Amino acid sequence: MAGSTKGKGGEWTPAQLQREIVAFVTEHRQPISATETVNWMQSKNKAGKSKVKVDRALDAAVADGQLVMKAFGRSKLFWAEIPIPTAEQTAELNTKRTYIREANVRIVEMKEQQQQLEDRTRQLLKEPTDAEIDDLLEKRRAEVAALEQRLKDNEEAVGTIDEEANKRTDAELLYLVKLWKTRRMAVMDVINQMSEGRDKPVPDLLEEFGLETDEEAGVSLADVQGLLGIGSKRAR
Repeated sequence: MAGSTKGKGGEWTPAQLQREIVAFVTEHRQPISATETVNWMQSKNKAGKSKVKVDRALDAAVADGQLVMKAFGRSKLFWAEIPIPTAEQTAELNTKRTYIREANVRIVEMKEQQQQLEDRTRQLLKEPTDAEIDDLLEKRRAEVAALEQRLKDNEEAVGTIDEEANKRTDAELLYLVKLWKTRRMAVMDVINQMSEGRDKPVPDLLEEFGLETDEEAGVSLADVQGLLGIGSKRAR
């Protein structure tokens, strides 16, 4: 469109007016009349508000292929024709949309990974350094060695105590076995003499005096002797 691009006194030049009107009609997205366009110009408080100038700008935009016009009697409606994309353009647009969706998904994943890395970094900063770990391991080795030595000392002490206790127990059991045999022989001698003198069986005398044999009492001298290894070698 021919004409100056500079206005006087703040007025829009014909070129500026045409650009503004085309932008307005395009944004309006529906047919609009010259009168509505003039009203818009007045709301913008710009010079060049006359309907004549607006009509010229609209006609110039139509002539330049920027707008479409259709007459209804004496009235005219103007709108911006939205071009219909070709199949190739539609395919390209769909490809770009798919790429954008995938890129958004990838961005979300990368943000999650970044957050995980930041969390891991903060965790690592809280963990001890290699030097601190070496020092800690050395202390633990010393503690383990000390515990092992204490365990060894205790095992040796327990072994000594057990051996001494076994000797004392053997001596006590041996004394009791001898006392058991002696007293049993003494009692049975008296019972046998009384049986002969009174002509009464030994079991009856035992029952009369409330005495029990080893078998009746559920004890066995042989078992006790086995504990002491009498008659056989004792396991150590």
